Amino acid sequence: MIDDAINRWATALDAGQRPVMLAGSNDVVDRLNRAAIDLLRERGVLDDGDAVYGGTRYHVGDRVTLRRNSHGERTLDGGLVDVANGQLGTVASVDGGRLVVRLDRAPGVDVVLDDRYLTRGGQISHGYAL
Repeated sequence: MIDDAINRWATALDAGQRPVMLAGSNDVVDRLNRAAIDLLRERGVLDDGDAVYGGTRYHVGDRVTLRRNSHGERTLDGGLVDVANGQLGTVASVDGGRLVVRLDRAPGVDVVLDDRYLTRGGQISHGYAL
């Protein structure tokens, strides 16, 4: 089941789409996300630079899902942006205890997620499977 889902996901990715796999349990979501990350690392899409944020390891290029609404998060250029639960983005950089995430819904907006987001209850997860 996992291999079939990953093969279909990879075919859609190769066709220029931005696919998301849907699963019926958190265990399957975790397995699909891990398999997607492994495939992307094999293909050289995800670089070797990584950081642990909120207990999970992320690479530049990883797709992520924000898991908490938060108002007034900082952007890379010093502005403020609201983020929403379920919002998707791509990790643009990893730097120690923070991630910079390029938000899908706001092209060109890079939000800086640091300890402040976490202490306010913020969470993120890989966004290849939901």
